[in-house]
Amino acid sequence: MNETKTILVTGSSSGLGLAIANFFLKKNQTVFGLARRETPLESPLFKGLSVDLTQYGQVEELFRNQLSSIKELDTLYLNAGDLGPIESLRGISGQQLKETFEINFFSQFFFMQQIFKNSISVKSVVAISSGAARKGSPGWGAYNTSKAAFLMMISVLAKENPETHFLSLAPGLVDSEMQKKVRAGNVSQFPNLQRFFDAYETKTLTPASAVIEKFWENREFFQQLDSGSFYDLRDLKSN
Repeated sequence: MNETKTILVTGSSSGLGLAIANFFLKKNQTVFGLARRETPLESPLFKGLSVDLTQYGQVEELFRNQLSSIKELDTLYLNAGDLGPIESLRGISGQQLKETFEINFFSQFFFMQQIFKNSISVKSVVAISSGAARKGSPGWGAYNTSKAAFLMMISVLAKENPETHFLSLAPGLVDSEMQKKVRAGNVSQFPNLQRFFDAYETKTLTPASAVIEKFWENREFFQQLDSGSFYDLRDLKSN
């Protein structure tokens, strides 16, 4: 009989976050799903909580109340994120850049601080990253820079907290709402746009459910990586 574990997923209302939550519910694990919108899942094992992670007062209240019973997490999936404006860095405003960093970096930082402040033991943190965190793309500067900061934060947290295994995982091109937003961009502002259209038209986008399944099938491999590592899930093809 499998031991019931507790999983927490941010950004659980759609896309990869929803797929992660659903995957672990099917394995009879207790899942806490955090999102601004309602998560379309029904199960006695699912605790769907409405919260805007950029509103720090809401997050503190969440930990004081709905999450106060959690003393230990098997895995925390930091999945919440936003694409930000598709525009050159010289073309966006400081406010637009700040808003993208608020979602992709500062809210993640504050959430992790609350985990520590509330003495929640976490066995593993999987931060949903992107190849964009390591390679700049014209027109995608807000996303590039905010995800790069998030990647470095995970690397530092891994060194500061050796009792927890941290992993930055890039899932590749996932069939999600974010992909729709990318395709709504303008090729003059985002020269790499055609690559995303090609993936959509040739049906080579990865279903969100396949991402978590592939990760789970190779979980022992990922646990053996140095804590704080970055890994692109697509690279498993060559392993």
